[in-house]
Amino acid sequence: MSESENKNVVVRFFESLSTGDIDAALAPMDNDAVYWVSGKPKQFPLAGTYTEQQLAAVLDTVARATPNAMTASITATTAGDENKLFYAFEFRNENIHSGRKYLDTIHANEVLAQR
Repeated sequence: MSESENKNVVVRFFESLSTGDIDAALAPMDNDAVYWVSGKPKQFPLAGTYTEQQLAAVLDTVARATPNAMTASITATTAGDENKLFYAFEFRNENIHSGRKYLDTIHANEVLAQR
């Protein structure tokens, strides 16, 4: 796939998450794909490495903890609100092979604890 096609897959991933369609978001993942969330698990319970099935459970937990708040905007800048995120995706053929999420775990804990 081209770089443009890969970007479109990632855009659809986030669009699906924003509408709460976790199955559609995870559809382009490889069978052996892994997804990593930054942080120390003892300090940030969502930190760790997940298979597709495990990631679905985590996304469901986050969606229930933050109803109507799971939206994503893809930008080319890191300037903006206080909760800056960085995602990195690797592709194998036309599927997501791995994903990594880097975030402010202290801020994320504060937001999730308020819900």
